[in-house]
Amino acid sequence: MFELDELDKEILKVLQGDARMPLAEVARKVDVARATVHQRVKRLEQAGVIRGATLELDPGALGRPLRAFILIGWRAEASTDQRAVAREIAAIDGVVRVHNVTGQKDFLVEVLGKDMDEVGRLIIERIRPLPGVGGTETLMAFWTFEGAGVPLEAPPRPDGA
Repeated sequence: MFELDELDKEILKVLQGDARMPLAEVARKVDVARATVHQRVKRLEQAGVIRGATLELDPGALGRPLRAFILIGWRAEASTDQRAVAREIAAIDGVVRVHNVTGQKDFLVEVLGKDMDEVGRLIIERIRPLPGVGGTETLMAFWTFEGAGVPLEAPPRPDGA
């Protein structure tokens, strides 16, 4: 695990708020030289802590205001691999992400659609026919609230140290 010091954490908190912020502005906010921030960001990228800056799009503004989560059961078939099926589902237009999960279902799939009909067709016509896909259960999201983001503090150790 990569060890973050306090300056790394401050820089990451600023960038979590606005990943496109110029490094000079980040430096001003954390009260260090721009060169220091540049070096730290480069080091965090090389260590894999920062995997890139992303652009956040508003699905509603792009005509896909409906967010659904599909729980999918795995139907074991000799020629199918769960990861391959997950990648195939992830490649479908409208699918945001696919998680292999534990519990009564095996996949959790987040999708966006313009309306119930589009989401229904995506499930019935594109997902259910795939080899390895068993039963589905769909949950519609009324509202979505963003969390605090990836925690920057290391989790407490079981021994309390």
